[in-house]
Amino acid sequence: MSLLLQPDELIELTGRKNRRSQVQWLQEHGIPSFVNAKGFPVVSRSCIEKLLGGAANTDSEELLGPAPDFEALKDE
Repeated sequence: MSLLLQPDELIELTGRKNRRSQVQWLQEHGIPSFVNAKGFPVVSRSCIEKLLGGAANTDSEELLGPAPDFEALKDE
């Protein structure tokens, strides 16, 4: 799997076939991207996974924060 979205994936994500329309859609939706030398939008797969709630990072503490300290709730 590529680190970058493939052209067909950009079409699926944006609903647009025209590269200029794709760039405009990405900008309107605040999705980080850049335009390569050929004028095509380039989008990181990990960025999209994070935005859509995917498991790009599976470190549960980083995703959820530290586990609660239930011992601190017990009466002394």
